Amino acid sequence: MKEKDTKKSKVIKIVVTTVAFIIAFFISFKVSRGLFSSGDDLENQLKKAVVEVNNAAPMQVDEYTRLDSAAMVKKDGFAYYYTLNLTKEDVDLDTVNKYVRPRVIEQVKTSKDLKGFRDNDVTLYYRYYDTNAQYVMEFKITPDIYK
Repeated sequence: MKEKDTKKSKVIKIVVTTVAFIIAFFISFKVSRGLFSSGDDLENQLKKAVVEVNNAAPMQVDEYTRLDSAAMVKKDGFAYYYTLNLTKEDVDLDTVNKYVRPRVIEQVKTSKDLKGFRDNDVTLYYRYYDTNAQYVMEFKITPDIYK
């Protein structure tokens, strides 16, 4: 009986983590929706988007995920930093990579809100940390992946 409860608990954690990653992704591109609408060069537009996200942060995405900040990475990268209300041990990386990563890539490929990123060949980084500030994982989505 105890083994069955442990398996059920693990499945629940996997589902919750998967949902949290997907919701965090959607929040991240909604926050930067107005990006690329001005005549500024790419670097200035990314800097403005960083300021916009950081002014809105921290933002609780759901009960398990908080958007903490954003940053430019080099001159053509944009990173979102999240904290999960889980420990690193609670995150099943195989499940996340099997189910969540492909969905995030598909959204980057098709979302109207992310068209500016695609048109400007921006590399997107989604970096996740646990409740103890331990690095959990990163999705790095480059133009060769989403084009």
